[in-house]
Amino acid sequence: MKTFRKDAGSVRRELDARAEDFSNFEDYEVIEDDNFEDFEDFEDFDDADDYIGDGDEFLDYGGTAISFAAHNQGYRTASIQINVTSGNTSVSKLQLFGDLLVGAVDSSKPMIKEGVISEESGATTISASGSPKSINQLLAWLQQQPSVLQGIQLATTQTTILSSIIERYETSPFRDMATDPINLSVFRNEYQFQTNILTIPNINQVIGNQNYWYISIPTATAFTLTINLYFGASLNTSTALQNKMRRANSNILRMGGSKFVNALTTGNVNGTVGNQGAFLTALGQSRTAGMIKPASMIGGTSSVKSGSALRRQQRAERKANRQARRAARKNR
Repeated sequence: MKTFRKDAGSVRRELDARAEDFSNFEDYEVIEDDNFEDFEDFEDFDDADDYIGDGDEFLDYGGTAISFAAHNQGYRTASIQINVTSGNTSVSKLQLFGDLLVGAVDSSKPMIKEGVISEESGATTISASGSPKSINQLLAWLQQQPSVLQGIQLATTQTTILSSIIERYETSPFRDMATDPINLSVFRNEYQFQTNILTIPNINQVIGNQNYWYISIPTATAFTLTINLYFGASLNTSTALQNKMRRANSNILRMGGSKFVNALTTGNVNGTVGNQGAFLTALGQSRTAGMIKPASMIGGTSSVKSGSALRRQQRAERKANRQARRAARKNR
């Protein structure tokens, strides 16, 4: 078999030809410079607000959920049963939520409560009860811990209620707020075989002391109405304060306990923060100690950059490096 071998000259010429083909391409730095320059003005994903509620000490989900991403899996359920014993009631609507201190804003629309509900006419045809605890306990809890109402379910012996409108609005001492009605008939469909039950999902409204809801009360007949309420996340300031106190006490012990407290006391003069040297001397540490002190504690400014500030600095450095490379290429 005859073989062909290239001499050194032909190999060199072939390599030169291939190099010529690529001579119009810069290195990968050029690709980066030309294609990513425009994106440096955009914040990266790390700078975006990634809050989903996990680890927030002020929130209580009341179930297995640990964030807003799944707080509907940790439903707290409460029920309110309303009984109307006569069609002669003078009440046209009942107020479900609102400020307990203010009470009902309209005497013809009394505030719901546990037991017999007083009517403007003096009649006692309406009563209500709560489960698993009383209505009064539920309303008091909502005053202290505003909560997300995920959805409601209505079950009644008077189906005309399920075609009515629930009025809801927020109150303000400064101006009248617009109403935000829930038209119950919208949630009915022709395939629903249980005509006395209606579910309204995805309400997602915070219920506290500034939210007023009114539900219609038919005056033609006696009936019962059960309202099931499904709550998600709650704002729990007392639990947050307890957790913060525990964490602070743990850190105080880790930093030296009474010695650390005495150092803080010594470092303060007439209620103002003393200088860093006095603080460190009282604490028994040198200025070069490894512990990082919060700036608010020692009266100085922190040199630790936040994550977003550090990323902005890194982007600025990358941009400066690209500009330097571009200038170097022009001078080749």
